Amino acid sequence: MKFLVLESETAEEREARRQRAGKSSGETYAATLTGMVPGAEVTRIAPADADAPHMGLEDIAAFDAVFVTGSPLHVYDDKQEVRRQVAFMRAVFASGVRSFGSCAGLQLAVFAPGARCAR
Repeated sequence: MKFLVLESETAEEREARRQRAGKSSGETYAATLTGMVPGAEVTRIAPADADAPHMGLEDIAAFDAVFVTGSPLHVYDDKQEVRRQVAFMRAVFASGVRSFGSCAGLQLAVFAPGARCAR
C-alpha cells in the first residue's frame, strides 16, 4: 500500500511539535500507518510550505489513500499557507483517491469543495 500524508502544519509548527512531542503530526501519522500496515510506503508532503514539491493529479493518483493531519492553521484564516493546502485538497478530490482528515484536515475536506467553516 502507498499512502500520502499531507502535513498541514507550517515548517515552524512542525518543528515546535517535534520539540514538544518528539514528532511532527505527519511523522506521527507515518509511524501509525506503518504500524497498522506493515510494509506500507508512506510519503509526506507539506503543501502549506511555499517550497513544497508540486504534485499533479497523476502523482496523487499513484497513492492508495491520502491522510491529512491536524494543524493550528484554520481554513477561515485567509493566509497563503491555507490557500496552498486548499488547492492541494482540491487536487486530491479531483484525483479520486480516498482521503481522511483529522482536525484541520477535516476543515480542508469540507472547505475545499465549497462548504464554509467558522471559528
